[in-house]
Amino acid sequence: MKALLIAALSAVVMLAGCASSRTFQLKQKRAADNSRVKREYIKNRKAAEIAKEVLEEKKILDAIEQKHHQ
Repeated sequence: MKALLIAALSAVVMLAGCASSRTFQLKQKRAADNSRVKREYIKNRKAAEIAKEVLEEKKILDAIEQKHHQ
């Protein structure tokens, strides 16, 4: 009887350990996903800033070119 109780408690402890390990893995995955999303956001924001600068430079060059053609 005592051995059965010890075996049952061991199984419960093992399952709890697996569950907490899985929770830890999910938290790590979520943190990694959040970091990846943040990096993508920063990269996209920088790309948008560069595109905006290029567009502004193109407008200036187009205006200069139109002045030369007049």
